[in-house]
Order: sequence, then structure tokens, then C-alpha cells
Amino acid sequence: MKNIIIFGTSRSGKTQLAKLLSTKLNYSIVMVDSLVSAFQNSMPELEINHTNRDGKSINNLEPFLLAYIKSINKIDKKARNINYIIEGSYFNFDNIIKLKEDFIVIVLLTKFNSIQKYYNMLKKYDKEYDWTYNLSKKDLLDYCKNLYKHNNYLANKCTENKIKYYDTVNNREKVFETILIDIKNDLKD
Repeated sequence: MKNIIIFGTSRSGKTQLAKLLSTKLNYSIVMVDSLVSAFQNSMPELEINHTNRDGKSINNLEPFLLAYIKSINKIDKKARNINYIIEGSYFNFDNIIKLKEDFIVIVLLTKFNSIQKYYNMLKKYDKEYDWTYNLSKKDLLDYCKNLYKHNNYLANKCTENKIKYYDTVNNREKVFETILIDIKNDLKD
């Protein structure tokens, strides 16, 4: 059983997919986002910027996180884990590409065809506890511009490197069914 990395942009459904795969494939979930939160809360002197959303990590967490998920992959070859990457900003996509030999890499995108559609989606679905709720209109629009750019960048990088990506903008449940079938086929090989 290969371990699985879920990588993708904000609002693409990474948490939802991880829970589905855990249930359907009997994998356990390793949440890198929770690991970062634990460091942030227990060692504030590290000044880990957990809420960084600009695609560039201010803190150089990537070497530690890559070593962590690689070590999980080697602890027990029979262990079933989802090495679950919530925040793409912690990782460089080039390193995700390098892991594709050892892991099943799932890339989730939300490829809206305009920045305004991202903005409308966030205004409609963000709840009071979501981090974007209190942003000014300008800051939210800037975030949407970055999200639009980042989705297009990742789509191009996936195409260049022959990595399949899944767009969850329309009918997310159907996309997740397709991913489940693709993983089952990959595990058979």
C-alpha cells in the first residue's frame, strides 16, 4: 500500500478528500497542518506563521516536514497512512514532484475562470470562523488574485511534469469518486 500525499490550493477539498479516503481505504490520517499548529502553540518562540496564505513560506518548515513525511513512509512498509498536506504554502511543488515515485500524489485545484468567481465563492461560503471572514474587501480581492494565479501555476506545473490534477470547482463528489477509482487502480499495479 503506497502512502498518499494530498496537495492543493485553498478551498479545493483536501480535508474532505482525506476523510473519504481514510474511510474507504482504511488509511490513517497524518495532518501536517495539525503538526504545524502544535509547534506554533507549544513553542511560540519559533514564530511559525501558520496563517501564511501567499504561496511562500516565511519560515523554512519544508525540510523538517519533508523529513517527517518520509520517515513515516519508512517506519513500517505495511502501515497505511495518508501523509496529509493541508497548506501548500509549506511546500515547494518541485519537492512534491520528487516524491511521486514513493507516494501517490493527488493534486487538487479550484480553477475558476475569473478572480471575481473566487471572490463570490468566498463571500458566499466563508463562515465567521474562517480566516478570510474579517478581511477587508481589498485584502480579500488580493487573496483571490493570488489564488487564481496559484491555481493556474499549479495546473501548468502538473501538465509540464505529467502529474494528473483534479479540478474540484464543479461536482466535487464526482471528482472524489474518480480519485478513489484512480487510487484503487494505482494500488493494484
